[in-house]
Amino acid sequence: MPRRVTTRSHASSARATPWHAWVGAVTMVTVYGAGAYDFVRLLGPDEGYVAAQGWGENGLAYFLDYPLPLRLLWLVNVLAGGLAPLLLMRRVRAAASVALVATLAQLLLLVITFALLPRLAALGPATSASS
Repeated sequence: MPRRVTTRSHASSARATPWHAWVGAVTMVTVYGAGAYDFVRLLGPDEGYVAAQGWGENGLAYFLDYPLPLRLLWLVNVLAGGLAPLLLMRRVRAAASVALVATLAQLLLLVITFALLPRLAALGPATSASS
């Protein structure tokens, strides 16, 4: 009698995603969700939101004059940073590339805003260091 060969489906053979990966993904989606909220509120800019952050007139002027290319770079950072952990949980190979795009966008944004804009004077040292 011939031996019967059974194959596993792709879904059943895939290892389960470890719990700590879920914690990391939920944390990063939450962080980038807050970043998306800031993005929307600050690029209006919402004067009440800027005042609530304690930045005053300097902060308001900073976001009123925020250049379009930097707005786009910030948008890339927020979108890619929020998307990367979701892709990782779905085990999409592009997750690492998307995370790299988010990281490079954030680094470039920080370098440009510290070097060419009055970021430190407008937002203060605590906000400037934590962003």
